[in-house]
Order: sequence, then C-alpha cells, then structure tokens
Amino acid sequence: MNCFRRHQWVVLSCWAVTPIHGTWAIGLALIGVACLDFRPAVARQAGQAVRSQETPAAHYLNTQPGVEYVGDEACRSCHPSEYASFKRTGMGRSVSVPSPGDLRDLARPVTIRSKELNRTYSVFARNGKMFHEESERDAQSNLVYSDAREIAYAVGAGDFGKSYLLDESGALFVSPISYYAKVHGWDLSPGVKDGLFRGFTRPAGDLCVDCHTGMPLPVHGAHNRFQQPPFRFLTVGCERCHGPGAVHVQQRALLGDSFDESMDLSIVNPEKLRPEIRDDVCAQCHFAGDARVLQPGKNYLDFRPGNALGDVAAIFSVSPCDQRK
Repeated sequence: MNCFRRHQWVVLSCWAVTPIHGTWAIGLALIGVACLDFRPAVARQAGQAVRSQETPAAHYLNTQPGVEYVGDEACRSCHPSEYASFKRTGMGRSVSVPSPGDLRDLARPVTIRSKELNRTYSVFARNGKMFHEESERDAQSNLVYSDAREIAYAVGAGDFGKSYLLDESGALFVSPISYYAKVHGWDLSPGVKDGLFRGFTRPAGDLCVDCHTGMPLPVHGAHNRFQQPPFRFLTVGCERCHGPGAVHVQQRALLGDSFDESMDLSIVNPEKLRPEIRDDVCAQCHFAGDARVLQPGKNYLDFRPGNALGDVAAIFSVSPCDQRK
C-alpha cells in the first residue's frame, strides 16, 4: 500500500456561505474536507515526469500567463459593496503594519519569561514603532545579552491572534513572540518553546509569505530574499480567488454599460468552475497536506484560479492507516 496518496476531496463551498474568520494567522471561509476517494500520487522517479491533475481547457481569459494583477482598488470602483465586505474578512485584513492603536496597547511593556529556555521576551513601543526583544540573565541576574528587533508587519486579522515579521534588509523572519486573542495576551510563537527555533532566526517560508500576503516580490534565485517593499499588495485580495484582473478592467473600460456580465469570461467566477478546480482555489492555502512538492520550474506564484493546482504543486498526505504502521 502506498504511504502517500493525493486527495480527491470536497469543500463546503466558500462562495455560498458568509466568510468565517480563519486560523490564527489568516482566515477564509471555513473549509470542511471530506476524503471521498484516494488516488496514488506519482512521484518523479528515474527522470520520469510527475503526473499532475488534468489541466482544464482554457476558458477564462485571465488564467493565461502574462495577465497582470491590478489590486483591490481597481475592483472598488465597480464593486464597492463587495470590496467593503471583503475588507472586513480575515483575508482582507491578513497583514498590517503595526498601527498607533497597537502601540497604545503597549504603553506598558509586555514581559514573558520562559524557564524552559532561560530567556525573557518583551514587547514594547519606541519612537512610534513596535519592538520585540529576547534577553538572558545569569544566576546573579546580570544581563548576559539582549537583542531587540523592530517589527515590520503583523500577520493575521487578530480574530485568533497575530504573528509578527521582521524585515532584515529584504529577508523576512518570524518573531518568537505572538499575540493570542483567546487569552487576550502574548506568549511564545508555536515551536519556540520546544526549541525548534531560536531568537529571531526563523525565516518566513515561501508558502507562508505567499498565502498570508497580497503578492510577495521575491528576489529570483535567492532564498528568503525580497524586493523593497517585499509585497506588491499588502493583504490577500480579490484576485487571490478570482485571478488577475487586468483583462476584466480593460474590457469594462472599453465596453462600459454594454459589458455583458452574463457572458463574462474576462475574470474567474469560482462558483462556475468544475468542482475539483474550484476546490483548488481554496486548497492553494488551506490544504497543506503532509508534504508539498513544487513541480519542476514552478513556484507558488505560478498558480492562478481556474487552473489545476497540481500543475504547480503536488500535495501529499499520509493516510491514517499508514500512520498507524
């Protein structure tokens, strides 16, 4: 029996329900996954090509390479109510720069002590900016070292919590300190207490940055290096689920009131996609599996709604029966 199997799964449609704020980092409509069928995933062996999902026939014009993303503000003029509603969701608030409100809450610095790590962590505001600090003292309470870093971005809408990113000359790192809404307070980020990460050395992975921000701008050929600013759009936007909007905007501008919305093929409508392709729109961020393998020559930014996610990345999951062996 193969240990790794690719899922054929069904999602409770996120287009037919009111969005519910997602995990502590960002949210989408709550996804219920039911594993209905399993098909063996074919890995690359002895130079053989990886078998991807069936690629749908080109239907929507904006699924083609080269169509530009335009950002949410281009959608706002024609879809003001949808824009306003979306900006209240977890996705629409997925990333932010620490605000004056965040800094007011830090009028008194926050201190976290970890006996396991023999470290003290602090959160404080200085000169209108947020800082996170890690320090250590010896048995006589003498300061051994102190490392304070400026926070560039808060990740998450805050409904479940927020994590924080440092921007070190174009390299993004995750702070060891997070805010948790359930306890209305601060604590160590996941994995830090277990010793998996130390200090401010945890790099923000490609998939993390891609899913939690609007559109990252990586430096090609480099690991964890981004242009300045590192994101073209700060938050996850309309185009994450509808695909790039340049063709749609151009057609609307050209045709005006004569634009036939009933036959609009200029931008993806996820509700009208085949189920498995529609589900891929959600799966790009909400179905991590146990392992993801990018197809040769691909990166996560190559996926566009309306195309098969399997053409960009193969997602593998260990079945429960194999886990018990």
